[in-house]
Amino acid sequence: MSYLNIRYLNVLIIVGLLYAVIIVGFLYVYYKWVNRPNKQNKEVLHRRGYDYAAGALLRKEKTPRELDEQQQPQFERDDFDRGIDSAISDAVKSNLCVDDRE
Repeated sequence: MSYLNIRYLNVLIIVGLLYAVIIVGFLYVYYKWVNRPNKQNKEVLHRRGYDYAAGALLRKEKTPRELDEQQQPQFERDDFDRGIDSAISDAVKSNLCVDDRE
């Protein structure tokens, strides 16, 4: 092999390594920062559902049955609905209200 072929091969190897580093960097940023808000949004939705239901139950504005009927069964249950269920179960366990869903 001549000197030019070896030099060209070294350049190709360096460029390939740079591309690999760039791709790994983008993947790291995507999985570390882009997917992160999804987890936080789920927690925020759950907390909002919990706060809404707990407040309604404590103020005696709604009963567990009314809160349960308010959740729309034709749609998939999301974290807001799960927060409502958590608040209802906590309120029943704490004897703040009677579970009338049965």
